[in-house]
This record gives sequence, C-alpha cells and structure tokens, in this order.
Amino acid sequence: MICKVNSLQVLDLSNNHLIGQIPQCLGNFSSSLSVLNMRNNSFQGILPETFIKGSSLRTLDLSLNRIEGKIPRSLVKCRQLEVLNLGNNNMNDIFPFWLESLPELQILILRANGFQGPIWDSHTNFGFSKLHVIDLSHNNFTGRLPSEYFKTWNAMLMVHGKINSKPEYMGDDSGYYEDSITVMNKGLEMELVKILTIFIAIDLSNNRFCGEIPNTMGNLKELIVLNLSSNSFTGPIPSSFWEPN
Repeated sequence: MICKVNSLQVLDLSNNHLIGQIPQCLGNFSSSLSVLNMRNNSFQGILPETFIKGSSLRTLDLSLNRIEGKIPRSLVKCRQLEVLNLGNNNMNDIFPFWLESLPELQILILRANGFQGPIWDSHTNFGFSKLHVIDLSHNNFTGRLPSEYFKTWNAMLMVHGKINSKPEYMGDDSGYYEDSITVMNKGLEMELVKILTIFIAIDLSNNRFCGEIPNTMGNLKELIVLNLSSNSFTGPIPSSFWEPN
C-alpha cells in the first residue's frame, strides 16, 4: 500500500510496534519524499538498493529496529541527504567511505551495530565538510584515526559567532518537521527532540581504535561533545586541545 502513495513529502512512522520486512520500494516510491522516519519499531531484513537519482530525501531515520546487512550504495544518489541515522540495528558492514560524496550530510549515526574495520582507506578523499554529528560508538571499528580527516570537517572547525542570535534547529524549511537524535551523556541516553544547528559532536567510544589521538582533532573548536572512551589510544593528549584559537 505504501508503495502506491507517490505524493508524500513526510512519512513518520516512528515509535510504534510495526513489524515485517523493509518495503522494497523504500527509496523510490515518492520522488518528493524529504523525510522518512521509521525509528523505534521492529522492522527487519536488509535495506533495498532502490534509492533513485534526483531524490528529495533529506532525512532517513531507521534507527532502533532489527535491520541487517549493508548500507545500500544507491544512497549516494540522495544528494540532498542531511541526516542518516541507522543506529541500534544489526547491520554488518565496513565504514561507508563513499558517504563523503554526499555534499549536504550533517548527521551520521551508525552506533550499536556490527560495523568493522578502519574508517579510512587509501582511496578516501576526506570529505564530510558539513558534518555536525558523527556517532560510530559501540561497533568494531579498528586502526588509527586519520589526521587528514579532521582537516576537512569544516563545520566543526568554523567559529559561528552567533551567541545572541535566535536558536536554529535542523528540520525541513516549512518548520513542520524537526529532526531528533539520541546522544550519550555521562553514560546515559539523552534524546534531543530538537537539534540545534550549533550542536557539534563526535562519539567514537567503545570500539578498537588505537594509536595516538590526532593533533588535528583538537582544532575542531566548535566541538561540544567528544567521546573517545573505551578504545586503545596511547600517547599524550594533543596540545591542540588546550591551545587558544
């Protein structure tokens, strides 16, 4: 039935008790769809490779389900995608390097899955220039953190200078839908029902990263949350963490 509703712009089925397979038409039943939120249900199966070129999809939240398999490569066709939340599922894949080609991606949450391996390779272009939040916690990522990565994360480098301005939240332009995410704060889950555009966070905790913490990470002056706990980092804390701007 859902595959026949081709004029939808926002579809929010979150926080229900829905079950069954992910619809195979997931990525192409409506070219005008900008928000697809199926968070916190009991959907299972794998994500279909059906995302289409010219998609208007801006938010895809499938977190807190039982989804398996890999992240579909066809997501690179969703050039307007800003929020991708696949946290708390049963996915098993390597880090999706290719997501760096999405020019508008601001939130990437892959926490509590079975992702593994390093988060870079020799073909990585070190993108993610608009990234505000990245949560890779509670996976099996390994290896050293590439210092070159953090040199291009421009949204975390810039000082916004809007202390007295009106708060702005992530969501669609109409104001009808506002994105929300769950973050960890002192070991407790905290839901942000609205995401301030100035909220900047990196959570790489509970993986198997090793080596020294890159000095370039301390240059991310916009960071509000940085969680590197429960890994195998060694060496000193980079001096850039306490040096003035």
